[in-house]
Amino acid sequence: MLGSEAVDTLENEWLNKVEKKGWSAADVTKEPVTIQLSDEHLIIIIELMEKTKQKGLRLEDIKPHHFHEPLLEELMRSTRYALKEKIGFVIIRGLPVSTFSIDDIKRMYVGLSSYFGQPVSQSRFGDLVGENFVRAGDGRGGHRAGPLPLHNDPIEVLSLCCIRKAVSGGENTLVSSLKVWEIIEKTRPNYLPIFYRGFRVHLAGEQRPDQEDFTSEPVPIFSEKYGLRSCWMNVSSVELLAKARGDVMTDVEREAVRYLLSVIRSEELCISIQLEPGEMIYINNFEVMHSRLDFTESTDPENFRYLLRLWLQDTPSRPMIDQLNIHQNKSGLQGIDMQLD
Repeated sequence: MLGSEAVDTLENEWLNKVEKKGWSAADVTKEPVTIQLSDEHLIIIIELMEKTKQKGLRLEDIKPHHFHEPLLEELMRSTRYALKEKIGFVIIRGLPVSTFSIDDIKRMYVGLSSYFGQPVSQSRFGDLVGENFVRAGDGRGGHRAGPLPLHNDPIEVLSLCCIRKAVSGGENTLVSSLKVWEIIEKTRPNYLPIFYRGFRVHLAGEQRPDQEDFTSEPVPIFSEKYGLRSCWMNVSSVELLAKARGDVMTDVEREAVRYLLSVIRSEELCISIQLEPGEMIYINNFEVMHSRLDFTESTDPENFRYLLRLWLQDTPSRPMIDQLNIHQNKSGLQGIDMQLD
């Protein structure tokens, strides 16, 4: 139960969703969660983008007030509500990706996304707008071919903007983490203490110079703050830690993780969505897991699959336990602080 002091510090949009339930694949399809930008919206977005260029603003200088306009605010208010209060993801369709430069598209994307939160750095290199395309020799998920496992990122809201899709495949798979929690509560409640405690996580080379390459304490898979449930899981990071540090799971922990993975991967929970060029998806990351299916690239590098990515920290920030700030950044922000060598 929330105390009066806690209630005063949280906006109603967080309090309204404390009792939020998860969803199954049969409950969700793409079109009902997709919002179309109108011609009027696009005129406004383009005008605001041009103003950021005239003012000489860099991407990191673009703030919410640069994209605030009454008609756009009305649309984005309802979109933000859908992200927070409904199933945990929403799609915006209609960004003119084929008629503007990548720099212009990034400006529009960052400006629109400011309604969902502040963009934060996604790596020690300080990339504010990530670019997902196959890059030889780069082991990060967005730059390597093949499928990615279901996981959560270290941020409140994950967003992707499709510039070009693959010849085939490359769909994004989504699973309600809240539903996974509900299922385990009913079917294997004896495993819950393991998931409440969690595991230490390998930081994959993105740690600060004064940090070790893994979290100092376990990161819970399931946690609550003020009754608001949050879920975070990245099995590959746990496995990396085991290889690097020799951490050994107990037999019961291994059984629990195997069972968790079997629930997460079940067809009853997974939905796959193909983003089309000009579509942006926003994912409530601590309530919805995501992955990517395998894909076939074009033989022409100019037509390779290409998406932009943002990590967005909400204002006010989501109530959650300290361990979910995976990288414990000195800036106080989520994501991964840029490291100056």
